[in-house]
Amino acid sequence: MEPGLSSRWQHASPRPSSPLRADDCSTETGATGGYLLWLQVFHKKGVDMKVIEHSAGSGRNQVDGVGIILDAGTQIVLGTPTASHVGATAIGVPRPPHNDGTPAEASVSVYCATGHMDDIPAHDLATRIGTRLWEPTVVTVGLHIDHATLEEVEALQANAQAVADLIAADVEQYRAEHPSEGAH
Repeated sequence: MEPGLSSRWQHASPRPSSPLRADDCSTETGATGGYLLWLQVFHKKGVDMKVIEHSAGSGRNQVDGVGIILDAGTQIVLGTPTASHVGATAIGVPRPPHNDGTPAEASVSVYCATGHMDDIPAHDLATRIGTRLWEPTVVTVGLHIDHATLEEVEALQANAQAVADLIAADVEQYRAEHPSEGAH
C-alpha cells in the first residue's frame, strides 16, 4: 500500500475569476466525482469550500477520498474508483470524557444502505477522525470490488484508513494555519 499516490489540495474561493470547472478540482474523478457537482453548487452560492483529495493503493485495491473542510466540521467521502456508491454514512461528534474515566472520543451514529457492509469502516473512521480532529466529522464509505478475497477486503480497509488519515492530517494543517476559520 502506498498512501498518497495522488494528492491535491484545492481551495474554492467564493469569488472566482471564472466559473469552477470539474477539472479545477480533480484530474480523475474516480469514486468521488459526484462531489464535484456538490462543490460547484456551493461555490456558486458563495460558500467558501476547502477540498482535499488523496488516494491509496492501486488496481483493485485503490481507494480514492475527498475531504471537504467546512467552517465547523469535516466531510470525508471514500470509495473505489470502479464502483462508486454510498454504502454507509457515519457522523462522529466529539464528546467529553465520562465521569467513570471513559476517555473522550467522538460519539457516532451510522446509516447503512440495505445489503451493504460499509457500516463498520464508516463507524470506525468517524470515531477515529472525529476524535482526532475534535470536530463533527461525517464519513461516507462505498468500498466495492467484485468477488473480493479476504486479503483484498483487508487491503481496501487499510487503504481507506490511510486515505482518511491523510485527509485528517491536511485538515489539522489547514486548521493550524487558519485558526480564525472554523470552530474546534
